[in-house]
Amino acid sequence: KPRLLLTGNGRVRCGYCGSSVNCAKSCDRKVNGEWGTEFLYYHCYSRHVGEPCKGLRNVRDFELDGLVLSILSQIARNKAELLAGIRSCIAKKQGELPEQKRRLDAQLRQAAGAGDRLLKAYEEGAIALDQLKDRNQVHKEQLESIQRALMEIDLQLAKQGSLTDLRTLEDRLDKLQERLGRAS
Repeated sequence: KPRLLLTGNGRVRCGYCGSSVNCAKSCDRKVNGEWGTEFLYYHCYSRHVGEPCKGLRNVRDFELDGLVLSILSQIARNKAELLAGIRSCIAKKQGELPEQKRRLDAQLRQAAGAGDRLLKAYEEGAIALDQLKDRNQVHKEQLESIQRALMEIDLQLAKQGSLTDLRTLEDRLDKLQERLGRAS
């Protein structure tokens, strides 16, 4: 609900004093013992905590709600531009990491193939068992080193965001645009 979106934690601030905005409910005057129409409005919260705001005025809920909904609709409509900016920002942060990951993946595949070749050489009698054990130990250390480096790069990439995050954001923007269409 917009009134929950706009108030609390200072999401909307008073343009005069900078205090957070609060949502309140009021009714028209009593007529024949009955209260009139109920309506919501926003007001500066400063009157509840200390000195009241000098520019204090109430804003009807539909005025501010409509403004916020139109801003969110603009954001949702410019999805391609927004995603391109985020993609560019992620690429700058990631720098050389994706390329380093591709190189390490290639090294890992080569190292896996080298292990198979060692075993084949032993089976064909080209190397002795002692040589196989020594080379296999070196090969195992090499594999572990490459895997550690890959895990470190994956961790850095995860901290900086990824294309998976962009797909999730794109889906959420689509849902936001759909909901805003219904709300407005």
